[in-house]
Amino acid sequence: MTDWTKIYYFSLFVIFWYFVAINFVNTVILTLGIFKVKRRENEVSLEDCTSILHSESLPKITFILPAYNESRSIIASIESLLHLTYRYKEIIIINDGSTDETLEVLKNFLDLVSIPQYFEPHLPTQRIRGVYQSEKYKEIFVIDKENGKKFDALNAGINACETQFFFTIDADTGIDGPSFEKIVRPIFSHPNLIALGATVRVLNGCTLEFNRITTLNFPQRYIPAMQSLEYLRAFI
Repeated sequence: MTDWTKIYYFSLFVIFWYFVAINFVNTVILTLGIFKVKRRENEVSLEDCTSILHSESLPKITFILPAYNESRSIIASIESLLHLTYRYKEIIIINDGSTDETLEVLKNFLDLVSIPQYFEPHLPTQRIRGVYQSEKYKEIFVIDKENGKKFDALNAGINACETQFFFTIDADTGIDGPSFEKIVRPIFSHPNLIALGATVRVLNGCTLEFNRITTLNFPQRYIPAMQSLEYLRAFI
């Protein structure tokens, strides 16, 4: 047996046991995750947050939407947030130097008026070109800035955020109303909570009315189907 043959078989040996180890670890994580999800489902079933969600003492939550060339989808995302039953919310949209008509679409839909910059740049960002507030929806603000990629736009939104809690979502994303009510429940039951998250689902094949998914189906086309599988794998 030559040296190259030995190296070849040794490489196969290493690769085989690498995949065995990776799959073993993933299996353990998946098993633990199943028990955790089941326990959380039991906790949610015992919680009654209906009265809390309609309370006058709810904390205000800010939604931060970074947007780059999202003129075709951003209005639907805004409408999904406006239809949420959570009463005390603020929406900050960051136009990250879009080269399409994103800012014009926002101005027309929201009746934006220019206001002074009301926040300090605690986090570094590209230059802020303007700050606007909606005349139609007073809880919506728009920051127009030079392009600095998504993280830079998020920094600008966090700089402008004045609430204890904030959610970041993409400008081509909608939030299912009942799902959001489940997301915010830990805020009330776990006072030391500092972060939470949720899964993402591809809407291809689903029926959406306002901000509620009425029909849930798996995408039929190849690329959306693969994207759905990737989301499922990532959030396990």
